[in-house]
Amino acid sequence: MVGSNDFVIQWRSVSNAFYTVLPWDAIGANPFVVERNLPATPPTNSLTRPIVSGARLYRVLIEP
Repeated sequence: MVGSNDFVIQWRSVSNAFYTVLPWDAIGANPFVVERNLPATPPTNSLTRPIVSGARLYRVLIEP
């Protein structure tokens, strides 16, 4: 369930894959890992995160 202080990141996923989600607080800053080894749930994966002050960029990587 998504609360009023949360948002949902969604992406298309493929079977038998795992994903890592990396956020950045600013362009050029070092990312940090939010979630690692998230199993695929085709056709779409999602991750609920709390809303933070300021801008934040997210990148979803498929793990090798």
